[in-house]
Amino acid sequence: LLQFLGEDIWLQVQSWQKKSEILASQTSYSAVNSILIELYEEISKLSMEECATIAKLLPQLHSGMGQGQYLRALAFIDIDSKFLESHMFIIEKLLNVLHANFSIENGLYDWLECKQNPKNWLTIFPLDPKCQSRSAGLAILQLPAAELMEYSLPAENILVVENMQSGLGLPPMENTIAVIGCGRNIAWLHADWLKSKKVMYWGDIDTWGLTILSEARELCTNIQAIMMDGETINAHLHLLTIEPTSNRNLPASLTDAEQSLFKQLNQMCDQPNRLEQERSPQAYVLKNLLSYCS
Repeated sequence: LLQFLGEDIWLQVQSWQKKSEILASQTSYSAVNSILIELYEEISKLSMEECATIAKLLPQLHSGMGQGQYLRALAFIDIDSKFLESHMFIIEKLLNVLHANFSIENGLYDWLECKQNPKNWLTIFPLDPKCQSRSAGLAILQLPAAELMEYSLPAENILVVENMQSGLGLPPMENTIAVIGCGRNIAWLHADWLKSKKVMYWGDIDTWGLTILSEARELCTNIQAIMMDGETINAHLHLLTIEPTSNRNLPASLTDAEQSLFKQLNQMCDQPNRLEQERSPQAYVLKNLLSYCS
């Protein structure tokens, strides 16, 4: 069949066979034969050197070796951890057939007991000198969302702001810490420590801004929207722009007034129907923020 398909295919399969033999050189070929066939395309893209390095790496990996460290902290003989990250898909597939306690669903990080690399960074902005002193004296800092799930910010008022630039323009506010530039990175709002705080949310007034508000309220039921109402829209009609793409699906966790506003914005889709945070006059923002946190 291969001869019939032509010389190029024949040479390609020969190359794959050589690479597969290298990959299986440190284990039983029969144990990994079926997965090597499944990984035909991926293996074909590897060099002979990469195959040899994977074969050398596999025996060095064992369950629990990470001991709570990050993956890059692991030490291998003649192999760097970046190589492991770059070839994780193939390595996970091979480990799944080589080790009975390895699960593709849980993945390499869980099996090694390594911490995931920090991601979904959030900017923490203390708005009160006392809150700043409780935050190691730092005027501004960043934390990954996973850390914020566990770390209770030292303030009674937590102000969540969708956009970074609007957050940086916030005024001093007593007993308040802002989490700014969140966008749709709001999964951390499910944190238990937020239940005992006064939590406020300020985002763009458009269909997607109201959608994020709804999602935030599903995670944190005590969240309170500020400056995301019809009154704010009507006071700044001259500052509205057109939302590029509107969300047509009514979010589930909006108040009656917010649902009415959402529907109104959708009906205005062919005309200015969006008030971006950055376009709100600073005097209006200051007046409302201070009244909410008083």
